[in-house]
Amino acid sequence: MSSIFNRRAALGVLGASAGAFVLAACDANRSVSKGSSSSSSEPSETSPSASSATTQTDIDMSGDYKGKINFESVLEYKKSGTYEPATEEHAARNVPQPKKPEDANDKSLKGLYLSVAFAAAATQYAYNTGDYSLAEESALSESERDNYKGLEKVRLKKIREGNYWPDNVTIEYEITEPQPLQEDDRYLWSRTFKITYGKFEVEDGRVIYPKSGKGTVAAEEFIGLVSAQYVNGAWEISSHDNRRKE
Repeated sequence: MSSIFNRRAALGVLGASAGAFVLAACDANRSVSKGSSSSSSEPSETSPSASSATTQTDIDMSGDYKGKINFESVLEYKKSGTYEPATEEHAARNVPQPKKPEDANDKSLKGLYLSVAFAAAATQYAYNTGDYSLAEESALSESERDNYKGLEKVRLKKIREGNYWPDNVTIEYEITEPQPLQEDDRYLWSRTFKITYGKFEVEDGRVIYPKSGKGTVAAEEFIGLVSAQYVNGAWEISSHDNRRKE
């Protein structure tokens, strides 16, 4: 299994992520420790052409959701004890579990926004716990989910078994336009997101640091679009035209 610092992968709604996905990157320096294991070029901002927008009256696209998603205020979280961030000695404990909003399937801009927020939060949860079930409940398209699971199957399994853990992966997500534009039966919504991988990862008792060295924080930022379609009473979302932001 390659280091998370080598092969950056983030899920569908995120970008070249379970949807276009393998976000390339820097090598990692490995430092052996702990004995046994414990339990592109500079892109321009991307946005759909206004000339392609059309009107669809059966979906309520009113509202303005431009801005950084505050997951703590947008989503509810199930807590099962005091949260303990990951350290080089142990994996994160009692990670708060995001709950899918009741309105996420609404045929509205609000429903789409909540679907995006939950998918991003579910992805972060998967990377920190190895539990992918919440992402399965999310609006991510089947191809996005299958792609992600194929690429990260080994990593997620090792997280669940306690043989691998990252340094508290976090996702920051920002919608950069008040509303999406429509192309045929799809909506394209401009956004950026940042994945912070942290200062280390631990695999089979070995602490692995970013190429930039111990104490530095590995992170990447991306721009692109969320492609969304309302199908069978729910939103289905995938990544579109995702690029790393230098």
